[in-house]
Amino acid sequence: RILYLVADVAGKGMGSAILMSNIQATLRALLEHEPTLEAVAREANKLLHANTPANRYATAFLLLLDPETGAADFVNCGHNNPLLLRASGEVEQLDSPGLALGMMPYATQEQALAQFQPGDVAAIYTDGVSEALNLRDEEFGVERLAEVMQRLRDESAETILEGIFQAIEYHVGDAPQHDDITLMVLKRKP
Repeated sequence: RILYLVADVAGKGMGSAILMSNIQATLRALLEHEPTLEAVAREANKLLHANTPANRYATAFLLLLDPETGAADFVNCGHNNPLLLRASGEVEQLDSPGLALGMMPYATQEQALAQFQPGDVAAIYTDGVSEALNLRDEEFGVERLAEVMQRLRDESAETILEGIFQAIEYHVGDAPQHDDITLMVLKRKP
């Protein structure tokens, strides 16, 4: 099984970079000892809350996928709900409840299941994707993201990823961006 993770730290600068390094090390260590993604997220939340200032936290989405069967466990820690485009064209959101890591002393993360069918495409992204603004202060949005995924769904994951980035650049134009843009595209081969 393969673990996919996209996380986004609140804030900018060296403090946020150090926190992300801390989160990465914490998750790596916990993955070896905890039996489920939910347990990993809950323990990471406790450790991060106890060891970071109150204004430092991170959203995260963890997906543990079996590439042979398409079975996946996932945990959403206050992150954007990834989009799952079914081969049929139907769009779903991978949603499970949970607050950002380190935000509160108690854990709220819950593990959920998804089944990736042949031809399904998932986009796991930070809010910099959906909130990318153009000069008219219009967000790129989840709807545009889904439209690009649907238009390119017969292409490779790499081509879909490139197409989404091109669509964001076209939408944004010359508008300055204030947030980083992180995007991961997964596709189960047909």
